[in-house]
Amino acid sequence: MKLRIFAAVLACLVAAVAHAQSGVDVPGFGATEAAQADGIGLVGPATASAGAEITLRLTGTPPLDLALPLIDQLGWLMGPDRMFCYVAAPGFGLVPLDVRGELVFGAAGATMQPLLRVTCQQAGEYRILVDWNTGQNQLVAHTVTVGGQPGPTPPDPPGPTPDPPPPDKLAEMWVVTVYDSATRTPGQFQSMAAPAVSTWISENGHHLCPTPIMAADESGKPPADRSPWIEEAKDKPLPFVFLVAPDGVAKWSGSLPESGAEFLRLLKQHGAEK
Repeated sequence: MKLRIFAAVLACLVAAVAHAQSGVDVPGFGATEAAQADGIGLVGPATASAGAEITLRLTGTPPLDLALPLIDQLGWLMGPDRMFCYVAAPGFGLVPLDVRGELVFGAAGATMQPLLRVTCQQAGEYRILVDWNTGQNQLVAHTVTVGGQPGPTPPDPPGPTPDPPPPDKLAEMWVVTVYDSATRTPGQFQSMAAPAVSTWISENGHHLCPTPIMAADESGKPPADRSPWIEEAKDKPLPFVFLVAPDGVAKWSGSLPESGAEFLRLLKQHGAEK
């Protein structure tokens, strides 16, 4: 039953992110349940800048007795009833988050406080969600509003992609990554969202343009300025990458590399560094 309720809740959250609503109704987790629940909370910033990494902390976790084996006391972190953490970001589906554990010593004793880190790639509303399964089921959500301007609009492709790419590196290029949120794997998301990739692109005057197949206006149609790229990539294995010069010519195109490190090597091969 919990899994069915949670699946319905996740669908509500994804829809809420797409329409940037201010709140989410969570079936089975109203004021009555919240008043009876243990004091689990999610603490972190409510705003952030595009490109920033934010850290959130889960509070109210059970106390630890350091005279006893820790593994027997951390079932909520690593056992069969462990919690699950996710982020829903603009243009993306729900993505699992890694959990970092921090042992905290306070006046009342020791606790293990989980930390969640989220990279805010672009402006919009992000929802961080913790499904707490131990003792009493709870659903904890935190909203972060990310400001800043989205990346520049990439030029329209004029025709077939030239091959091979020219030897000269581009002083300015648009990195257009066309993907499908429904089929993209966690590994592909990590490659696209690698902090080293976004940092290198920003610091060297290039532009990161993630482009969902069904992006995001309220009509459900892709934005007009990126429709040609979506059309060109639709019959190719997604995610698919175009490295585009200012004159609108894609100097290189191909499948998204398997890791952030490989993606960064590809970008450095074709884009100039300041």
